[in-house]
Amino acid sequence: SSAPPVATADLSLTKTGDPNPVDSGNELTYTLSVTNNGPDTAVNIHLTDNLPSGVVFVSASEECINTGNNVSCDLGALSNGSVTEVLITVMASQPGFIMNSASVNSASTNDNNLENNTATAVTQVS
Repeated sequence: SSAPPVATADLSLTKTGDPNPVDSGNELTYTLSVTNNGPDTAVNIHLTDNLPSGVVFVSASEECINTGNNVSCDLGALSNGSVTEVLITVMASQPGFIMNSASVNSASTNDNNLENNTATAVTQVS
């Protein structure tokens, strides 16, 4: 008997920061949207956001944990066509530009398009 085919799903990630620009010392919330473009259900989805210098972690969605400004979220499964959102709130601690990148992957589902698994938000801090 042959092994069942490995499920394939195309996860994609978008990320925005609001407000932009933000005043130093104020809070900024990142919205990270994970979409499964299918065709199969993606399981064991993991989102990672290594927060850059210039921000201090405040809070994140309940499926996330923060360790040393490294936010890690276990998002479970996402069926074809579904979207899930994660919110991460930080305090902007110094003027300039903050570039914050995040990535998403599935531990158990083959992703045939890795080009859209990373997203970056650039925020101006005044």
